[in-house]
Order: sequence, then C-alpha cells, then structure tokens
Amino acid sequence: MSTEARPPRLAVRGLVLVQPFFGSAERTAHEESYVRQGSQQELLARWYDLFWKLSLPQGADKSSPYCNPKAHLSSLPSPVNGPPALVNLAGLDLLLDRGLWYAEMARTHMKSKVEVMVAEGQDHNYHVNQPTSIQKNRLLTGISQFINSQSSR
Repeated sequence: MSTEARPPRLAVRGLVLVQPFFGSAERTAHEESYVRQGSQQELLARWYDLFWKLSLPQGADKSSPYCNPKAHLSSLPSPVNGPPALVNLAGLDLLLDRGLWYAEMARTHMKSKVEVMVAEGQDHNYHVNQPTSIQKNRLLTGISQFINSQSSR
C-alpha cells in the first residue's frame, strides 16, 4: 500500500457548454443550407472543416469522439448518470443543430437535467464579438444562475 496521499476525487456538479464546437463527416441540414448560400457562409463551413483538420490527432477524422460524441454516446448500452448541463447556443450559428443534438443526447443517454439557452439572431462567438451586448449579459447571467444552482446542491 502506498504511503502517498491520494488526491481528492473530483465531483463534477455541472457542465456549461458555450456554443459547443462539434462536427462530423456528414453535414447537418442547417450546415448544408449554409453551404448552399455560398460566399461567406460557405467559407465559414470550410473554415470549420479546417479547424477540425488542424485540431484532431494525427490519423483521426471527424468520426473521432473528440469531434463527434454523437456516435459514441448513442452506442452506450444503457443510459449513464451525467451531471446537469447548461448548453448555450446562438440562433444563427452554423453549429446550432449540433448543440441542440448534444442537449437531447445529454437528456436521453446521460440522464442529465439540461437547460438550453438560445441567443436568437446571434452568430457563433457573439459574446466575444459583442462584449457589451445585452445578449452577452444574458449569457453571463444564465451561467451565473446555473453555477449558483449547482453549488447549492
């Protein structure tokens, strides 16, 4: 038996996802509509593809659980107990469908209590691009309320 003290176990009381950046080899209907629009929207979809190519480990593709947790969560034999989650999304985000999907998977496959906040009329990263906006303040308030509700448990 080791005489070294073990670090305390980490207890995750909740997850806060701010415009989660998931992907897969297949595009969602929302992503396809962006690509069909051409110009700036198509360029954005191509940038996201490049971000994944640069971010994933060598030899991995967009079916990796780092990029696409969908395949891995849906293959779980039975639901697992997951922590509560707050999923913040932007209504005009190319990745909106993926964030909504994640929220649903967390509810069904991780048996998590999930809150979803959608900033209508906003693009991905709006809280950084518009640091003084009302929507950013709503995001911070929502995160604060979620953290406080989990801390009191």
